[in-house]
Amino acid sequence: MPGLKTVYIETSITSFLRENPSAASASVMRQNATREWWDSNRIRYILVTSQYVVNEARLGNPSLAEGYAG
Repeated sequence: MPGLKTVYIETSITSFLRENPSAASASVMRQNATREWWDSNRIRYILVTSQYVVNEARLGNPSLAEGYAG
């Protein structure tokens, strides 16, 4: 896609998208900001990640990761 910038997605992004809301207010703010960016802005970029991130994410809870479309 010409003109789009590339953004590298690392594991904390996917974690913030899929975690249950945190009890810590700072974590809740990060989770909310990440979800808001993902839902509103990801279409403006080419998103890439590494196999390392994919492997790390697979170690998480499969039921939380299943079917997230944003």
